[in-house]
Amino acid sequence: MSSSDPNSKIDFLDPPSAVKSKIQKAHCAPGEVEGNGVLAFIRHVVVPIGELMKGQGRSSERVWAGEESAVFTIKGDPKHGGSDVHFETVEQLEEAYSKQEVHPGDLKSSVVAAINALLAPIQAEFASSEEFKQANDKAYPPEVKPAAKKKEKKYTPKPEHLKTPEEKARDAAKAAAESAKEGVQVGIEETQKLKDAIVDSVSSKN
Repeated sequence: MSSSDPNSKIDFLDPPSAVKSKIQKAHCAPGEVEGNGVLAFIRHVVVPIGELMKGQGRSSERVWAGEESAVFTIKGDPKHGGSDVHFETVEQLEEAYSKQEVHPGDLKSSVVAAINALLAPIQAEFASSEEFKQANDKAYPPEVKPAAKKKEKKYTPKPEHLKTPEEKARDAAKAAAESAKEGVQVGIEETQKLKDAIVDSVSSKN
């Protein structure tokens, strides 16, 4: 399991369903210990925390250890032909797995139960603390997706040979009106220039 892959790393606030989904997708080939992310999680996370709890007199809270002397218990599913097996060391568990005495499905389901048990008190405290919620919102603000740009419709004039007689007549009338308007505008501009010239001439004589 890699922290660079959001679909594989376990977050403190992951609900049980997300934990199960991520563990089910984790690499866990039968009999393979090296590179097995599920076994690595037991060795580096679950067991060390369990030993710490045991030292604090909280052995009963280690729901993943079915016996006082065990560090981890595999809950065997009868459909896999398995039964509950208690391991006193991680090495014993890894050896049993390498001999395929532990089914990958049983290993994964047992780890899911252990992780959810570890996360439950953390999530309960988070749910009751507004300070934690605010800190989480600041650290991981919700992603704001940019609004999708609307595609502008491009106007494509109809080819001349496809126009009806009525459309051709309408276009001709429109063109004539625009031409007349431009002519009027030119006339106004020329009149203004003449007026300015006269004013300048009168002003210079005075």
